[in-house]
This record gives sequence, C-alpha cells and structure tokens, in this order.
Amino acid sequence: MGSSGTGRFGDYSGGGTIGGISGGSNTGDEGGSCPKELLQIKLEDIEHLDFYHNHSNVPERGHSIQIRNSLYNGRVVVQSATTFEIIGNIPTKYNYIYFNCITNGINYSGEVISSDLTPIPFVVVNLYAE
Repeated sequence: MGSSGTGRFGDYSGGGTIGGISGGSNTGDEGGSCPKELLQIKLEDIEHLDFYHNHSNVPERGHSIQIRNSLYNGRVVVQSATTFEIIGNIPTKYNYIYFNCITNGINYSGEVISSDLTPIPFVVVNLYAE
C-alpha cells in the first residue's frame, strides 16, 4: 500500500528522534529575521563530508562549531571552529540564515550537543548569533 501526499517535495517539520533529540527549533521566524539561537538542529549528510571522512568519527559533545560564511556546494554548512573541517549541512529550511543573516555580517557559532555513530552517524547542534 502507498501513502497519499501533496505531490510536492518539502521539509519535514521535525518528528522523530535521534539520540534522544527531536525536531529542531529557533527563536526567530523562519524566512524572516535573524534568530538569536537555533536549537537542536540535526545536521544532514555528515557521513559524506570532511570531518567524518578525515576522522571516521563524528565530533564529540561540546565540540565548538560555526556556520561557514560561504556556501559549500550550494549548501549552508556547519564546520569545526578549530580545524574548519565541514561537519554537516544545515537543513534547507534554514537557508534563509545564510541569505538574510550571514551575508549581512551576522555569524553563528555554538557547540555539538549530541552525536553518535549508531544507529547511523548523526550530529545535533545548538547555534547562537554573534
């Protein structure tokens, strides 16, 4: 049996949990102003990017991170604040952060709040405007 849908691609609104962390939230309005914080953001495609390839691991809880101030392969990414290795892509629903905030001089940094290699590699971060 199949499922019915809208016939459009879209972003997930949260749902599900990985490592005890569910969804993601921010304190600004999506697509509008620059939020002061982005909380519990699950990064995407981490197993295909620099940090994972170089270390065969994910960054540990507490690892300092930042949003890169330029796009990487057309995506907004989080990188290590110490080695500048790319850790993961930010979900596309947050693309407005780059276009509305980072290009206007607002930077985001923060830390890894959860990560593990099982059941699949994942990294969850908190980011704060500087």
